[in-house]
Amino acid sequence: MNTYLTLIEKTINPANTGLPVNPFDPLYCYYNRLTATNALPRIQGKLADLHYTLEKPYFITASQRETLLDSICIIQRRYWALSRFATICRNKLKLDSVVGSVPVAISVDLYMNDINPAMKNVVVIRQNDKDYYFTIRDLMNIINKNLMNSDSFFPKPLPIKNPYNNIAFTSTQLYNIYFAIRSSHYVMPELFQGFFLCNFAIKDFCVKYESIMRIMSIRNYVYNSHHNVLYPHVIILCFYHNLELYDNIHDDFPKDVLVKIFRPFIYLYLMVNYGLQNTLVVDDANDHLKTKLQAFFEYNPLFGRVFIKYRRINGRWKPEYTYNEKHMNFADL
Repeated sequence: MNTYLTLIEKTINPANTGLPVNPFDPLYCYYNRLTATNALPRIQGKLADLHYTLEKPYFITASQRETLLDSICIIQRRYWALSRFATICRNKLKLDSVVGSVPVAISVDLYMNDINPAMKNVVVIRQNDKDYYFTIRDLMNIINKNLMNSDSFFPKPLPIKNPYNNIAFTSTQLYNIYFAIRSSHYVMPELFQGFFLCNFAIKDFCVKYESIMRIMSIRNYVYNSHHNVLYPHVIILCFYHNLELYDNIHDDFPKDVLVKIFRPFIYLYLMVNYGLQNTLVVDDANDHLKTKLQAFFEYNPLFGRVFIKYRRINGRWKPEYTYNEKHMNFADL
């Protein structure tokens, strides 16, 4: 903790001429809370004090909040670098036998590529006295999968767990993951940012971000599901929103081609039916679905029909089937 405080001091005043007594400097106020005599236990205090500083709208502006988070990310990155350097030094000096070595449980990513803890964008998480190496990319996939979990598009986020032992990450570990992502070149996942602002409380997160979770769940379903799963949605939306187009689509029209063309329409259709009702997002999706589907039909009223041409092959007439696939891109409608 002394090293962490020293890094904050150097950030506040690089010239080391004494800390400024500025009650309006968020980083200085964070430093004061950390060094208070009645502070919480250090692991808890480090995170709780940061949240306290960030969650005072009358005290800190949005710009100051972003500046504070950026400063903490830089400080935390330097702190980790020093910690890794100390570990390397201990290993080289063979001091592990004195202080006790920690076995490595997992040293590969989810694609079975070797991970070096000294590599950039690698996070080391310790659980049950074992180290697990993760790449930030894998952690982001794990986080998104758990936070976007749903049942029929009704959000049911799950605790973020270590996939190798099914043990949930603690709030301290989640904070470390958050700042590791923030200090990397990756874009912070929207849901994880919201989860962070809710202090990693799932109940509060569900209340505040239900609409966003439902939208992302629908988008993930539409753009990642197999065409056989999405094909019925195409038929149903055409039946209810454009009966003439529904009548045109032949039963043998290639399902994969049809779904590829209609994915944006499926997304709007599901938003209308499963999004939060009486909201501008759902109303806008409903208007877009009707307008664009009608424009799609008017551009090619024969879309989906089958054409049969007979060709003479080896003295016999054999039919050749072609399907009318002419259409405009969704963005151009």
